[in-house]
Amino acid sequence: MTYRTIVAYLPDADSAPRTLKAATIMARQSGAHLIGLYVKTGIRLYFAGSSYYDVGMLETLMEEHNARHNEQSTKVREMFDTISRAENFPCEFHVAETVKTDASEAVLEYARPADLIVCPNGAGDKKTDPEDADVAVRMMLEAGRPVLVVPAGWNGDTLGRDITLAYNASREATRAAFDALPLLKQAEQVHAIWIDPVVGAGEDTSRAADEIAVALARHGVKIAAETDASGNNTIARAIIARARDNGSDMIVMGAYGHMRLREMIFGGTSRDMLDLLPLPVLMSH
Repeated sequence: MTYRTIVAYLPDADSAPRTLKAATIMARQSGAHLIGLYVKTGIRLYFAGSSYYDVGMLETLMEEHNARHNEQSTKVREMFDTISRAENFPCEFHVAETVKTDASEAVLEYARPADLIVCPNGAGDKKTDPEDADVAVRMMLEAGRPVLVVPAGWNGDTLGRDITLAYNASREATRAAFDALPLLKQAEQVHAIWIDPVVGAGEDTSRAADEIAVALARHGVKIAAETDASGNNTIARAIIARARDNGSDMIVMGAYGHMRLREMIFGGTSRDMLDLLPLPVLMSH
């Protein structure tokens, strides 16, 4: 099993370089078909109190809106074309259009037939519009495909060489482990880490991650099982700390084991991870 179709969602010229770099590494490792995607969304109009837009104002706003999309899509296409000329794997670039202000529905059409989706991380980035920041999460919840989220500031030279697999025996964590199998099999080392394991009476908590490690080892994965306590940290911070200690260049974990609304209100590991993200994370729901 390998990734044969990878979709890189490229919403703007600022995040495109890091997103394309991660997607290129993934495509190069597996000889995948790489699809670059830019989405021209509908115009967003904000009304406050007695404010109104006359025809002239609307025309001006539409012209500015279209000009921005044309400028951004041209820049992103140029970046993509530069990569496609330099690489041996097949590449194609698409510009999709939607009247909606949210790009998610358009991205989903390309994401569902793919093996892997690569998105920039907009969570916690004040420069990112909330609707744009939501795309990666909607891909996790609705595409049924693994999503590789690339954080702002990432400029690594490797991806998937050393992987920290956050595991807790949940459906989402199990799905993520096997969705990431093509990467895990290629990795030089994988660390299956269970933070704050809950086991039955008399069971050894230090062996909590052994079963998933043994199962993945049967696929040829070079893996070691570990457990740890979060202590005064959140689980997300504990996972990140272990990933850094391990020298990992990627984290793999399940996404939104609790209802998303609950995580928005009370907090949760998935949301914390996206807010804190220091290195690429592959997430599955």
